[in-house]
Amino acid sequence: MNRIRNIYFRGSLRSCNYQCSYCSFGKKIGETDKERDQQAHSLFYDNIAQWIDPLRIMLIPYGEGLIHTYYQEAMIRLSLLSHVEGISCQTNLSFQPSSFIKRIQAHHATIAKIKLWASFHPEMTSIDTFIEKVHQLYYAGIELCVGVVGSRRNKDTIAVLRQKLDKRIYLFINALQGGSDLLHTDDISFFTSIDPFFLSDYKNAKADISRCSGGRDTIFVNHKGNVHPCPRNPVKIGDITDRESFVKPVCPRERCDCYIGYSNLPDTRLSRMMGKGILFRIPEKRKIEAIFFDIDGTLTDSTGRISGSCKEAVELLSETVPLYLATALPLLPAKRRLGNLFHLFTGGVFADGAHIHYQDNDVYIPLKPIPDIQKKGCEVREYIAGQHIIYKYVLKMPSAEQTRTVMKTLENQDYNLHHQGVFLAITAKKAGKKSGLETICRKEHINLKNVVAIGNTAQDSSMLSAVGYPCAVLDAEDTLKQMAGYILNPDHLPLFFKS
Repeated sequence: MNRIRNIYFRGSLRSCNYQCSYCSFGKKIGETDKERDQQAHSLFYDNIAQWIDPLRIMLIPYGEGLIHTYYQEAMIRLSLLSHVEGISCQTNLSFQPSSFIKRIQAHHATIAKIKLWASFHPEMTSIDTFIEKVHQLYYAGIELCVGVVGSRRNKDTIAVLRQKLDKRIYLFINALQGGSDLLHTDDISFFTSIDPFFLSDYKNAKADISRCSGGRDTIFVNHKGNVHPCPRNPVKIGDITDRESFVKPVCPRERCDCYIGYSNLPDTRLSRMMGKGILFRIPEKRKIEAIFFDIDGTLTDSTGRISGSCKEAVELLSETVPLYLATALPLLPAKRRLGNLFHLFTGGVFADGAHIHYQDNDVYIPLKPIPDIQKKGCEVREYIAGQHIIYKYVLKMPSAEQTRTVMKTLENQDYNLHHQGVFLAITAKKAGKKSGLETICRKEHINLKNVVAIGNTAQDSSMLSAVGYPCAVLDAEDTLKQMAGYILNPDHLPLFFKS
């Protein structure tokens, strides 16, 4: 039998104090048999207490459990087991956070082990009331994720929720399956800008038991002690009281239609980005030493604007992590583009890597002059350090075809060439974002394995290849997305990284 690392558990609870129109839990409003549910939790605890290997546990009640004292006690009791690394519970946060926190403290439990999967229900509570509870728990040391159903009718509410929520807390969007609320392209773009994993939920993954971790290192246990590969799989594989008797899992389903199902598929971008937090739907925050940002198309949108959420993320990150730029822009235009954000950056790589600036140090990579014949019939901009060192040319040609012609005459010489339409940028062969980034990290004693680099075009690929955490923005070129370990926007970075 495989070593079990993750367990979903559902007791006999079948009621909820919320009656949301879109939720099946809301239809279960009968009287709860608390005694039966407590017995189920006790049986589960007795079995888990006998385990030795490290475990992560996720409680997924059919309804709201944490409004009941016994449910909170059961959760805390499990967290006190030394081999339980973490325990979470799905909840609507209708309980009192202060009482829960006091109960954790009274049991001398490790609060960092306690996590929550919190869902916001706009039909039942206000944003401000919900956010206040989220932050009270989070600032007390309880990690949590926050979720909401992705109805296009609630887009404005979701935008406000994200704006008011601490930028380090992941807000996931559950796709509303079926019904008449069909999403348009702009709806999908909006939800993806909030939750970089939204498409994973919107496009159900194909079930594949040969690859699935369900029934191997992840199991679902119900109130009777029956074990299944996952909560959506009806095929029993054993009993929690006899782990040695587990049989090989099978799956009759064609699609994984919820997070708890498709998150069991290994070696996906979701699993790599979520890391150890995948069971709890809370991204694992990797420790980093620096972040390098491209500017155009990365920090800015297609209009050259930096969004408010991006500004807030940069400001938050700058409080704990050194930030650097890696841009095709020379330093002064970059400074103008970023405005009052520029002072948050420690330095960077400018002019396609021809100018490296850090801690008042400036290194320029000199460029040999291009033949005069290449300058005829075009506008030429020379970037000069001091009075002698030319480190970059930008040529504006009469046509894109002429730009390509000039590139062919220069491509075998000692130049880096970057073109866009009628513009051709020329730097020395040994200049580049990658080499500039490596120079700064070497001088500042920064381990490249602990560096984030984020960009949007293939021109950023060499820079991304040098670091431990290569990131592409959501609308980056496909070639960059294919090589990036993370696909997210700058305002998502606080969700995944910390100093």
